Amino acid sequence: MNLSQETKVAEEFNEWQGKGRAEAMQNEHIIAVQGALKEMKLCNNIKILDMGCGNGYATRLMAEKITPNGEAYGIDLSENMIKSATELSKNFNNTHFKVSNFSSMPFEDNFFDIILSVESIYYCDDMFKTVKEVKRTLKTGGKFYCITYFFKEHHNSEIWADYVPLKMHYLSENEYKQLFYDSGLTEVYTKRIFDPRPVDKENFKPKWGYNSVEELINFKENIGALLVVGTNAS
Repeated sequence: MNLSQETKVAEEFNEWQGKGRAEAMQNEHIIAVQGALKEMKLCNNIKILDMGCGNGYATRLMAEKITPNGEAYGIDLSENMIKSATELSKNFNNTHFKVSNFSSMPFEDNFFDIILSVESIYYCDDMFKTVKEVKRTLKTGGKFYCITYFFKEHHNSEIWADYVPLKMHYLSENEYKQLFYDSGLTEVYTKRIFDPRPVDKENFKPKWGYNSVEELINFKENIGALLVVGTNAS
């Protein structure tokens, strides 16, 4: 039986959650998320969405900044990730989590002020359809913030597709910008977010395409995570 991309993604991330990978991803991506939050205009009466929320760590970071009247939503294809996010967010009264794909989200038109995606949209079967769906659910003037480490200028990341048994779209920085424009977003810009945390040189082991300490340091200091931002102008 040929499984759909969505089914494969759901199964893979259900497995990751069981292996504790959600916590590892939180640690790996937290600096980039914090950098994106600095770009956002978060206030206490807006609605935000975290696409591919995993255990909900980014959802909670945003939820804290939009209380008391703001609402934070998280979606993920993995039922196990959503269960984890719901449990970890039980002390929040303004978070909502749902199992959902990205190409047909269960939200009305013009619903969100801000949508965030962290290392998720390149797993979509159709990235153009996904960003069009983002535009549909954004309010006029709403913004889409997309964080990725898997892009062509980050040469070490090319091998990641060999480690993950899923289809992964490998775009350049300019191709991401063009995708946003083609999907109807405007005022598109990009920014790199660098990780100041020191590398543990003594315990370094080659992995994820980094064959030396120097390559990992070069990524953290000179390449960084890619943030792509677009606005729904209409």
